[in-house]
Amino acid sequence: MPLLITTQAAAGVTVGVTFMTCGILFATVTFRLDRDPQLIQVLSDLAWLYFTMLIPMLILQVLLVAQVIRSDRRVQPVVPSWLALTNEFLPSGWFGVLGTHCLHHGPFPWSGGIPFWLTAATYFVHMTLGTAFFWIAAGEIEGQ
Repeated sequence: MPLLITTQAAAGVTVGVTFMTCGILFATVTFRLDRDPQLIQVLSDLAWLYFTMLIPMLILQVLLVAQVIRSDRRVQPVVPSWLALTNEFLPSGWFGVLGTHCLHHGPFPWSGGIPFWLTAATYFVHMTLGTAFFWIAAGEIEGQ
Protein backbone atom coordinates (compact mmCIF):
# COMPACT_ATOMS: atom_id res chain seq x y z
CA MET A 1 0.00 0.00 0.00
CA PRO A 2 2.72 2.60 0.77
CA LEU A 3 4.24 1.86 -2.65
CA LEU A 4 0.90 2.64 -4.34
CA ILE A 5 0.56 5.88 -2.42
CA THR A 6 4.15 6.93 -3.14
CA THR A 7 3.82 6.07 -6.84
CA GLN A 8 0.52 7.97 -7.05
CA ALA A 9 2.13 11.00 -5.40
CA ALA A 10 5.07 10.81 -7.84
CA ALA A 11 2.65 10.66 -10.77
CA GLY A 12 0.85 13.69 -9.35
CA VAL A 13 4.11 15.63 -9.12
CA THR A 14 4.97 14.65 -12.69
CA VAL A 15 1.57 15.87 -13.88
CA GLY A 16 2.09 19.15 -12.02
CA VAL A 17 5.55 19.74 -13.49
CA THR A 18 4.38 18.83 -16.99
CA PHE A 19 1.37 21.14 -16.69
CA MET A 20 3.60 23.97 -15.43
CA THR A 21 5.99 23.42 -18.34
CA CYS A 22 3.02 23.62 -20.74
CA GLY A 23 2.17 26.98 -19.22
CA ILE A 24 5.72 28.19 -19.78
CA LEU A 25 5.63 27.02 -23.40
CA PHE A 26 2.29 28.75 -24.04
CA ALA A 27 3.58 31.91 -22.36
CA THR A 28 6.63 31.79 -24.63
CA VAL A 29 4.32 31.65 -27.65
CA THR A 30 2.45 34.78 -26.59
CA PHE A 31 5.45 36.71 -25.27
CA ARG A 32 6.93 37.68 -28.63
CA LEU A 33 4.10 37.75 -31.15
CA ASP A 34 6.19 39.96 -33.44
CA ARG A 35 8.42 36.97 -34.31
CA ASP A 36 8.23 34.95 -37.51
CA PRO A 37 4.75 33.32 -37.75
CA GLN A 38 6.33 29.95 -38.56
CA LEU A 39 8.35 30.08 -35.35
CA ILE A 40 5.23 30.99 -33.38
CA GLN A 41 3.40 28.05 -35.03
CA VAL A 42 6.21 25.62 -34.13
CA LEU A 43 6.24 26.79 -30.52
CA SER A 44 2.46 26.54 -30.34
CA ASP A 45 2.54 23.01 -31.75
CA LEU A 46 5.26 22.07 -29.27
CA ALA A 47 3.18 23.40 -26.39
CA TRP A 48 0.06 21.51 -27.49
CA LEU A 49 1.95 18.25 -28.08
CA TYR A 50 3.61 18.58 -24.69
CA PHE A 51 0.16 19.17 -23.20
CA THR A 52 -1.10 15.88 -24.65
CA MET A 53 1.71 14.06 -22.87
CA LEU A 54 -0.08 14.70 -19.59
CA ILE A 55 -2.44 11.86 -20.48
CA PRO A 56 -0.17 8.85 -19.75
CA MET A 57 0.70 10.16 -16.28
CA LEU A 58 -2.93 11.07 -15.58
CA ILE A 59 -4.00 7.57 -16.58
CA LEU A 60 -1.33 6.03 -14.34
CA GLN A 61 -2.39 8.25 -11.45
CA VAL A 62 -6.08 7.39 -11.86
CA LEU A 63 -5.37 3.65 -12.09
CA LEU A 64 -3.29 3.85 -8.91
CA VAL A 65 -6.13 5.64 -7.13
CA ALA A 66 -8.45 2.83 -8.28
CA GLN A 67 -6.10 0.27 -6.72
CA VAL A 68 -5.98 2.22 -3.46
CA ILE A 69 -9.80 2.33 -3.40
CA ARG A 70 -9.96 -1.43 -4.02
CA SER A 71 -7.48 -2.10 -1.22
CA ASP A 72 -9.84 -0.59 1.41
CA ARG A 73 -11.20 -3.74 3.07
CA ARG A 74 -13.32 -2.02 5.73
CA VAL A 75 -16.99 -2.92 6.10
CA GLN A 76 -17.84 0.73 5.37
CA PRO A 77 -15.13 1.89 2.90
CA VAL A 78 -14.06 5.53 2.84
CA VAL A 79 -15.32 5.92 -0.74
CA PRO A 80 -17.71 3.58 -2.61
CA SER A 81 -15.96 0.70 -4.32
CA TRP A 82 -17.72 1.48 -7.62
CA LEU A 83 -15.64 4.66 -7.79
CA ALA A 84 -12.68 2.39 -8.55
CA LEU A 85 -14.56 1.16 -11.63
CA THR A 86 -15.07 4.71 -12.86
CA ASN A 87 -11.35 5.35 -12.31
CA GLU A 88 -10.59 2.36 -14.50
CA PHE A 89 -13.24 2.91 -17.18
CA LEU A 90 -13.40 6.68 -17.78
CA PRO A 91 -9.70 7.16 -18.65
CA SER A 92 -10.23 4.94 -21.70
CA GLY A 93 -11.83 8.03 -23.24
CA TRP A 94 -8.52 9.88 -22.91
CA PHE A 95 -6.50 7.65 -25.24
CA GLY A 96 -7.69 9.49 -28.37
CA VAL A 97 -5.46 12.43 -27.45
CA LEU A 98 -2.30 10.37 -27.80
CA GLY A 99 -2.62 10.06 -31.58
CA THR A 100 -3.49 13.66 -32.38
CA HIS A 101 -0.03 14.41 -33.73
CA CYS A 102 -0.36 11.64 -36.34
CA LEU A 103 -3.58 12.76 -38.03
CA HIS A 104 -4.68 16.05 -39.57
CA HIS A 105 -8.18 15.32 -40.97
CA GLY A 106 -11.31 13.50 -39.85
CA PRO A 107 -12.57 12.78 -36.33
CA PHE A 108 -9.19 11.93 -34.79
CA PRO A 109 -6.98 15.06 -34.96
CA TRP A 110 -7.08 17.49 -32.03
CA SER A 111 -9.84 19.54 -33.63
CA GLY A 112 -11.91 16.39 -34.19
CA GLY A 113 -14.71 15.16 -32.02
CA ILE A 114 -13.07 12.12 -30.50
CA PRO A 115 -9.83 13.45 -29.00
CA PHE A 116 -11.28 16.73 -27.76
CA TRP A 117 -14.92 16.15 -26.84
CA LEU A 118 -14.66 12.55 -25.66
CA THR A 119 -11.60 13.40 -23.57
CA ALA A 120 -13.21 16.55 -22.16
CA ALA A 121 -16.48 14.79 -21.31
CA THR A 122 -14.92 11.76 -19.63
CA TYR A 123 -12.42 13.94 -17.75
CA PHE A 124 -15.25 16.20 -16.52
CA VAL A 125 -17.30 13.23 -15.29
CA HIS A 126 -14.23 11.68 -13.66
CA MET A 127 -13.22 14.90 -11.89
CA THR A 128 -16.78 15.63 -10.75
CA LEU A 129 -17.26 12.17 -9.24
CA GLY A 130 -13.79 12.06 -7.69
CA THR A 131 -14.02 15.54 -6.21
CA ALA A 132 -17.49 14.93 -4.76
CA PHE A 133 -16.74 11.58 -3.14
CA PHE A 134 -13.26 12.42 -1.89
CA TRP A 135 -14.57 15.72 -0.47
CA ILE A 136 -17.25 13.80 1.44
CA ALA A 137 -14.69 11.22 2.57
CA ALA A 138 -12.33 13.93 3.82
CA GLY A 139 -15.15 15.41 5.90
CA GLU A 140 -16.02 12.02 7.38
CA ILE A 141 -12.41 11.25 8.27
CA GLU A 142 -11.97 14.70 9.81
CA GLY A 143 -15.11 14.19 11.91
CA GLN A 144 -13.82 10.94 13.46
